[in-house]
Amino acid sequence: MKEKYLLAFADMAERFAETSEATRLKVAALIIKNNSVISLGINGTYPGWETNICEDETGQTAWFTRHAESAALDKLVKSNESSEGSIMVVTHAPCKMCSLRIKDAGILGVYYRHQYRDDSGLKYLLNNGVLVEQI
Repeated sequence: MKEKYLLAFADMAERFAETSEATRLKVAALIIKNNSVISLGINGTYPGWETNICEDETGQTAWFTRHAESAALDKLVKSNESSEGSIMVVTHAPCKMCSLRIKDAGILGVYYRHQYRDDSGLKYLLNNGVLVEQI
């Protein structure tokens, strides 16, 4: 994929992240295959959850908050698309749990713009043959 398109997808993810209900950290993830977005995920609560508030009383991410990467992968379950052989463009580097799902989903590369406080997810992806690049 041409770099200018990759950067445009990163800009798109940044814009969608702004729509998150989270106050501490707003994240969006795009799954791209054949140069087209096949899924979009934004961090937040699950559909139908009792609240849209993503942080607990201490200001930390609440246990029920779904990460953007998981939201994007969950949407594919209800579609005819497959993540196998795709790439993910995400605003922030994925956590370790999301990295497990990314690898399992057959995603070949992860492109992110901002560091996450814990780089163990990136290390997992790199150690398991997934291309990782900060853009």
